[in-house]
Amino acid sequence: MRKITSFRIILLSFSFLLFSASAFAGFAPPVIYQAGNGPNCIAVEDFNRDGNIDIAVSNAFSNDVSVFLGNGDGTLQPAVNYAVGNSPGCVTQVFDRVGFTDLAVTNTLDNTVSVLLNNGDGTFQPAVSYGLGTGTSPVGVLTFDANGDGLYDLAVANSAGGTNNAGNIAMLLAVGDGTFQPAVNYGTGGTQPISLASDDFDLKSGQDLAVANFASNNVSVLLNDSTGKFRLSHIYRAGTSPTALAPLGTSLLVANSGSNNVTLLVLNSLGRLLHGKNFPAGEMPTSIQVSSLNSDSTLDFVTANENDDTVGVHLGLLHPPYFQKPTNYPTCSAPKFVAVAGTTHDGLLDLVVACSNGVGVMLNTGD
Repeated sequence: MRKITSFRIILLSFSFLLFSASAFAGFAPPVIYQAGNGPNCIAVEDFNRDGNIDIAVSNAFSNDVSVFLGNGDGTLQPAVNYAVGNSPGCVTQVFDRVGFTDLAVTNTLDNTVSVLLNNGDGTFQPAVSYGLGTGTSPVGVLTFDANGDGLYDLAVANSAGGTNNAGNIAMLLAVGDGTFQPAVNYGTGGTQPISLASDDFDLKSGQDLAVANFASNNVSVLLNDSTGKFRLSHIYRAGTSPTALAPLGTSLLVANSGSNNVTLLVLNSLGRLLHGKNFPAGEMPTSIQVSSLNSDSTLDFVTANENDDTVGVHLGLLHPPYFQKPTNYPTCSAPKFVAVAGTTHDGLLDLVVACSNGVGVMLNTGD
């Protein structure tokens, strides 16, 4: 009886492997849309509330944000550009109290973050900029409800400034009328923080912060006291030059642009992140997103690989090693950022990529 049971387990495992391999997500070559000069970061949301996904991209060299309204069939309308500050780093969507989706953009050379309020029809008001306290050279920006008041606050990764010019995090709590309180700065214990993620990393109430420290090759976790105040908790080793973070449940994936891999940090029962495994990626992964890209029940992840002009799709498994080897798809030139969004209504998730020559939309073929 014991042998039969073991044999059944082997068959079930083999069947699962076959199912995982067949539940594949293929992607068509990118269709390129002209943005501003130097696209480098993407936000996706339904900005005009017509049921179609729209796209915003920050443009580092033209000092603006391009907004593309989606047609619902995978195509985009021509971009409308909105001026922001000097050398915008990254853009994120901010959900406001009246149900509109606004935009927040870091301005690397102005040491500010700009907020563009949505008029409700997918057009935006002129940018209003906020200082970042002792932080300078802001790069990453994240929106989440830090203090539990139902409003979306802003966290900004300042790659310089603060103590010893190591960089810090600026928290700007929302007032509720589209404006934000003055920034409060928190040290990360690392050097050159550039990317952020939020989750309940200590398994208690409140959204905590994880920070990728590019120059010190580690990731910091700052715990939230549930009122939007943070304290440095732990620092975890990553690969070389960690550039981007993506929560995976309560664990964390770290894209390491210098070592061409992705580090999995697994949360244990004590609220500590343990180094789980490194997964190979393409050359210089600069962005990472987690989603379910195919028809199975596992989470997958995708990276933008800037130096080999590809996006790498890593399909998930329910057992070790937890992810298959990546399938790398050629994309537009020097991809800096990849987002996942359903640009059509076929139920499949597509890829949207910020590249040096524009914004590329890669439709999911389901193959």
